[in-house]
Amino acid sequence: MSKFMNDIKRNFRIGIEKTEEIGKIGKLKVDILGIQHNLDKVFKELGEIAYVYLKDPRKGDLKAEKKTGDLIKKIDQYQSEIKAKEKEIQTVRKEHEASNSKPGKPEASVAVKEKSSAAPKSKPAAAKTAVKPKASANAKKAAAKSSTAKSKSSTKDAPAS
Repeated sequence: MSKFMNDIKRNFRIGIEKTEEIGKIGKLKVDILGIQHNLDKVFKELGEIAYVYLKDPRKGDLKAEKKTGDLIKKIDQYQSEIKAKEKEIQTVRKEHEASNSKPGKPEASVAVKEKSSAAPKSKPAAAKTAVKPKASANAKKAAAKSSTAKSKSSTKDAPAS
């Protein structure tokens, strides 16, 4: 009974650790989405300014416009923030992999790695295509008669045009 309880505790601990990892990564991904949304707004604003300057060359030099320089700085800042968040995600994943592969926890690392495989296992090509048994000649004739009878009855029920 104690082995059973130890297994339950171990699996519960693994579940908690994996939930914490997923929660941290999820929060970071939401942060990235927010930054990307802000980045899209800045690109839109920069595009609108560029459109005006490209449409009317008399406006002057697009690079000389003070606002474009500020927008470019914002773009660079947002892009570096996104890269930092992505690195943080990788760090969280590595930390949890390392904590699950500590000596004395071989079963935990195996259990977590099995569940975290990204690509689902596919069946071999032969297993995907099932071989259907051939229908007997009598079954084929019966099927043909019933489909012919149905089509005749449907034409009788149809109103005349």
